[in-house]
Amino acid sequence: ALGHLPLAGLTLLLLYHATRLRAGRVVASWAVILMACSPMFLFSTPTGQSVPTSLFCVVLAAFGYTLLRVGRSWTGALLLGVAVGFGMMVRPQATAPVGAVLVAAALLHLAARRRLLPAAALCLTLAAWAGLMLAYNRVITGSPLTMPWALIKPVEQYGFGRVWEISSYRHTLWTTLE
Repeated sequence: ALGHLPLAGLTLLLLYHATRLRAGRVVASWAVILMACSPMFLFSTPTGQSVPTSLFCVVLAAFGYTLLRVGRSWTGALLLGVAVGFGMMVRPQATAPVGAVLVAAALLHLAARRRLLPAAALCLTLAAWAGLMLAYNRVITGSPLTMPWALIKPVEQYGFGRVWEISSYRHTLWTTLE
């Protein structure tokens, strides 16, 4: 848990730099102050939970996207790919929505500027992380598509399918839309 404290500092520093590049020092300063004072940041940082690492990955992905947008397409694409890939290993339910938006926006931006090699590097980085995650799942659970948290009893899972072991309720696309 103590390792999360320097990670929190790095998260705030990356947030400042990403915001400063796009919105200036005043907005960046306020963004850092507001995040540092938020209850979620204050109460989860000194714990052993995965929330601080997940937040770091999301902010690193935003920083990579920002670098990509200001002309550092190689550095930005690689940082974005590594951050989203590792974030998916740490806390996919938090990283997937943010990562999907940032990766799609990055690929559109790179394609519009005909920067195909950085776009390919982003895709290859994500593919490497996906392969690593599938292999890890296979070793731990016996199936590449079963996340390790599915082994915890009683079962309480995220995503689609049966949510609780003691209930017949199944979360589906249709129940999401209801």
